[in-house]
Amino acid sequence: NYEPTSLFESDAFPSSLKSNMIEYTDGKYILFTPVQIKPSDKREVTDRIVDTEVSGARRFVIIDPFYYTEELVEIMNNDFNVALFISSIFVFLVLLISFRSTTLALIGFVPMSLSWYIVLGIMGILGIKFNLVNIVISTFIYGIGVDYSIFIMDGLLSNFRTKKQLLVFHKTAILFSAFVLIVGISSLLFATHPAMKSIGFSTLVGMSATVIIAYSLQPFLFYWFIKRRTRKGLAPITFYNLMHPKSFFRPNGMNDAQKLRNNYEYKGLEVEQGLKEELAATTHYKLFLRDVFAAQNLLNYGCGAAYLSYWFTLKNETVKVFSFDDDKDDLLTIASFCYLRNSRMTFSAEIVDLATVPRNVENDSFKTDSTENSFSIVVINRSLPNTDADMLEIASGAKIVYVRKDVLDIFESSVTKLGFNKTAEDDVFVRYTKE
Repeated sequence: NYEPTSLFESDAFPSSLKSNMIEYTDGKYILFTPVQIKPSDKREVTDRIVDTEVSGARRFVIIDPFYYTEELVEIMNNDFNVALFISSIFVFLVLLISFRSTTLALIGFVPMSLSWYIVLGIMGILGIKFNLVNIVISTFIYGIGVDYSIFIMDGLLSNFRTKKQLLVFHKTAILFSAFVLIVGISSLLFATHPAMKSIGFSTLVGMSATVIIAYSLQPFLFYWFIKRRTRKGLAPITFYNLMHPKSFFRPNGMNDAQKLRNNYEYKGLEVEQGLKEELAATTHYKLFLRDVFAAQNLLNYGCGAAYLSYWFTLKNETVKVFSFDDDKDDLLTIASFCYLRNSRMTFSAEIVDLATVPRNVENDSFKTDSTENSFSIVVINRSLPNTDADMLEIASGAKIVYVRKDVLDIFESSVTKLGFNKTAEDDVFVRYTKE
């Protein structure tokens, strides 16, 4: 009786040669079969083998490091696109929460995203494929683009709010940062390994595109949507305004409250939130309506962001308003650069003897030859110890004094001694007159 001898268990082949041809594992024999395939047919053959395995006849296993590397890169590329999409949404939400403005978030987000597509386009044109390494580098470039976009936006907003020239410093820092990264990593262009070369190339293209777009497109979008209009005395473009085109695009379509909100748009969360709360608390300054049209000269003392100053000039086209504060928090500076400012408004943070200054406000100065030496209305918002005495002397010649309730305990007795009587109040202000 003939019984075949197991080739695996026999000593017909040396063990070193046998291990390259056949292997026994868990009761199963694995036969290694080398296959020579043309490079052009390699993908098709391997795909057919994979399809056979999927159909249920799992008798073939591909052992090819190049095949698995290519598959891994493809999987990572697909996952990278998904991860990039998710991270893009997250970045946009962060920008939206930070800036509290859809327009600002888009201005910061679009250029950053565009730089990524520029990298993809150039790599596609030159036939450079993604590999395990340059995918990681691409993520790094995308993150750097986020940082640059935020720095540029901060510089643009600082100039828009207070005319501080921070943008030039941010641009200089970005330029040096990008230069160091480009020189350092782009040196890999001279490497002999293709993967290393692709890292250098993707870094060179990505960082260059990021810097150019941050320097040019982002400031252009900011100018087009915001500064261009405010320089003409028009409201900036906001998502809210675009959702209300009839009032936004039509001449005189906005009411005074809408104009006041647009006046402080993009001036910072503190300023915008302060205006919103004040309009709600005072019912759009309802207490002042009885006096606004009779006002000639108004002193808004300790004015902060000067909401009330702009409200008076919107309601009364002849009133002259002097807004005074120490401007420790830049609020007065922010108010002085709003687009609704006109020649009837003066803003000052100087510690001066207000009692000796004539009250006829014109062209950011006081007429020294004016005989009109009293404010008809004085609004006291907070205490400024260096000038409170001068302010009270001015208030003595006024017809009406409004005191914010936050400082009522400081000024109530002084105002009463000047002969003023309490006549009305709301949740924020108390009105005093001499009548």
